[in-house]
Amino acid sequence: MSEKYLDCLWSHDCSWFDFVLAPYVDLLGSSTVGMLIGGTIILSLYILADDLALPSVMTILLGGIFFTILPGGIQQVALSVMIVGGLAAFMEVARRYVL
Repeated sequence: MSEKYLDCLWSHDCSWFDFVLAPYVDLLGSSTVGMLIGGTIILSLYILADDLALPSVMTILLGGIFFTILPGGIQQVALSVMIVGGLAAFMEVARRYVL
């Protein structure tokens, strides 16, 4: 494990979100990690409820909460989660009312 991440554990300006998400953000980029998180939430709740309304609302709300909690460099992850939730909501509205 990198010393950078271990130093993050004992610093006051670093949260556990940094420690958990930082290796994935360094590897894949923050937008990709956010879209994977959002897609995982939507897919798992869609399999559970067979409806896109609940997963899209939950993803948008979680993205908004994470956007306020996460520090500046990793806020792109939360923004990507919100974008994926918005796309799922758009697909559900189109499926229900347009098609």
